[in-house]
Amino acid sequence: MRRRPRKRNRRAFTLIELLVVIAIIGLLISLLLPALKRARHSAQAINDLSNLRQMQTAHWLYMSDYDGQFITFGLGHGGVHSNPLTAWINTLSAYNGDQLLRRSPLDDSPHWGPYPDGVPIPNADPAQRRQTSYGINDFLNDSPPWGGPYKLETIPRPPRVIQFLHMAYGSADPSSPQASEYAAADHPHVENWTGSKAALKAAKQVQTNAVDGPWGTSQAVGNYGYLDGHAAAEMFADIFTDVGVDLSTFNRFDPRVAR
Repeated sequence: MRRRPRKRNRRAFTLIELLVVIAIIGLLISLLLPALKRARHSAQAINDLSNLRQMQTAHWLYMSDYDGQFITFGLGHGGVHSNPLTAWINTLSAYNGDQLLRRSPLDDSPHWGPYPDGVPIPNADPAQRRQTSYGINDFLNDSPPWGGPYKLETIPRPPRVIQFLHMAYGSADPSSPQASEYAAADHPHVENWTGSKAALKAAKQVQTNAVDGPWGTSQAVGNYGYLDGHAAAEMFADIFTDVGVDLSTFNRFDPRVAR
């Protein structure tokens, strides 16, 4: 007589064991997600530096055509955009070899999109929306706050002078300290950062913590493009100090004192 093969006893997971496995998987995910988020942010910051270097290259090509003159701004803050045709994001795009990268991979501003899309910018004209993540140093404009006007040949230390920066993202909440009418502009007003609390004043106009650090503090870290063509992540304390009314103590925006 043929014997039937003996059935093997296959032990299934108990409910408790299954719950333990699920809990372990959940714990591993909770540990990995912050690391993945940090890695993604680091990659975005590196791509952003690449954007800034491309802008600097395009700007050098522009200067070679205009005898060392700098690009100028055209997107105002608070009111309707004043002169978009002269804004550097439009004039410089012809020198990029491709469409100028207006939006940084780091930029999560809620104010993107043409009217009527996008979140309105607090204290600004309702028609204004963000057109670029980046801005230019207003000391390198054709009509700087004081000193100048400058051309490349008149700048003593181009590697120490900031040209491109991140405009403030701006909060969608008008009551937030981070609400900024500069979210639609293409330049800050560095000359207004005088006296004490310069880091806080700057953060109302420039996203000084685009890379890392607490908003509105001297420990904020952002990416900056320099006039000689290089780009770097810089702590605000290393590029600007609380200074007097003429910005003479130390900053990398005013070509007269940049070092």
